[in-house]
Amino acid sequence: FSFSPNSRYFLSASEDKHVVLFWYDEVYPVRVYAGHSMEAINCVRFHPNCSYFASASSDGNLFLFKINYDSCPVRMYRKHIAKVYTLAFSPCGKQLASAGMYIFVSIIKSCVEKPSFSLCFDFMVMKT
Repeated sequence: FSFSPNSRYFLSASEDKHVVLFWYDEVYPVRVYAGHSMEAINCVRFHPNCSYFASASSDGNLFLFKINYDSCPVRMYRKHIAKVYTLAFSPCGKQLASAGMYIFVSIIKSCVEKPSFSLCFDFMVMKT
């Protein structure tokens, strides 16, 4: 679940592998987004500019959607080998961080434009 930074919309995601965009004032669905085909969606987050959102699923995939573009993702990232539990955009919107099972963290720079670089940290490896 995620509220847009401008408080006009909210997103809901579930085990049915869809994300639904709701208009806050009337509380009705505006659009249904698809893309995750393997497992349940665990997390959704709005981009700070309200034009994009990211979703993450139990199969380790991250998707970036454009709100007014299409119901299919504009970009897909396969950074995790297991469940992704949380997502966060940086306040400037240029980075997308994700964390999941096995204490694995991924940071994607310039996530909205063409990704320039990605950092991945496996804290289980760092502990040993």
